Amino acid sequence: MFKRLQHLFLSIPLSQIALGCLLTTSAIANPIPTTSPHDRVNTSQETPNVSDRLALEVPNSIAPDRSVDAPLNFEELLADSLADMPIAENPYLTCPTSTSAHDSNTSQPLPIREGEATDNTSPPISCVAHLTSAPTSLESLKKEQDTTLPAFASPVAQENTQKSPQENPQENPQDSLPKSSPTQTASDVAKPADDSNRWHVKFQPYFILPFSTYGTTTIGNRSVDFNLSLGQVLSNLDFAIYGRLETWNNNLGFIVDASYQKLGRVASTSIRQTTLAASASFSQGIYDFAVSYHFGDPAQYSLPDKPSNRSFPLYWFEPILGVRLNSLDASIDASLDFGRFDRNFQRTVSSGRTWLEPTIGAKLGVQVSDPVILWLRGDISGFGLAGNPNLSWNVIAGADWWISPTTSLQIAYRFYEINYGNNDLRFKLGYNGPFIGVTFNF
Repeated sequence: MFKRLQHLFLSIPLSQIALGCLLTTSAIANPIPTTSPHDRVNTSQETPNVSDRLALEVPNSIAPDRSVDAPLNFEELLADSLADMPIAENPYLTCPTSTSAHDSNTSQPLPIREGEATDNTSPPISCVAHLTSAPTSLESLKKEQDTTLPAFASPVAQENTQKSPQENPQENPQDSLPKSSPTQTASDVAKPADDSNRWHVKFQPYFILPFSTYGTTTIGNRSVDFNLSLGQVLSNLDFAIYGRLETWNNNLGFIVDASYQKLGRVASTSIRQTTLAASASFSQGIYDFAVSYHFGDPAQYSLPDKPSNRSFPLYWFEPILGVRLNSLDASIDASLDFGRFDRNFQRTVSSGRTWLEPTIGAKLGVQVSDPVILWLRGDISGFGLAGNPNLSWNVIAGADWWISPTTSLQIAYRFYEINYGNNDLRFKLGYNGPFIGVTFNF
């Protein structure tokens, strides 16, 4: 017998002897209370994989059929030592089945006491993965002990591995996801602000520089023709004001356009020594009230802060229907001066009319970029309903250039003509020239 033991210790490697001593010391220092199979809590419904693992019972002692004189095998001895240690009841191998198995102060996993009930809370994910992946063969168990041995010596390390994602926020993968308030939905985030239902206001003061002005003023049997340049118009211009106001809601718009101008002494005639002088002066007001509708691509009421990256050009069309209120006052001053006889004759005649007439028109626009819009606008009114003749027309072609988010500069060229006659008053006026305006958007 002595020779067999001597032969055994000589054949055992020193590493295996050290491992056996370490396991024996650990078992003595950490005695584990054992319970009968009837006292154990049945957790097969909660963690089926764990129960399958625990169902593999290993004898707690050497098999009775082994004889004393048989040669000892260290691998079998190691297997028997490991079998004596109940894996499911080791406090460092047992996973808590509920939050009640943890100490609230230290968060250490505690062994399940005899007769203690457990809730239906499933164990932490890390513990289930550890138990379900545990080896069942002797060779795999030997490989596992080399990797899990540091966890036996360091309970703190085992505690960190058993923490659930809720207990360790740094390891929770959901923390990296963006958080939104409970009242905020995905549709609210993706939906842009819609201001199409609010009113948009465009206020545009403008003025006209007529390069050429021509016409005829007739009152009774007196008539004065005139053809004026820009300088003559400016020198005889007493007062002028022009403005346009548009209000839009969705695609429906209302338009008010007003202009008023007053010119004096626009013509004069001289005949040899006898001077016959005749001059005409008039004041004219035009006031349009119309409704319009926007067709085509959406209108732009402000300049975006960044490029919109829309597919230009964009086209739109706006028909115009309304009424025009005309106000006309004209007068002719005639004087006859006989210088040789020191005689002077002077007479002034005047007349005025105010009438209402229908008007129709349209505006066509092409937006070539965010700040530049090309457009063409025209209208016609009268149609002979308020006089004979009674017709006026207006054509403007130009461009809008946005110089700020709410302001655009309007540069255009305008052609205008009116021909009206009724009773003893006949008035004809036409001009063309640059049209310059500034539009303020609200």
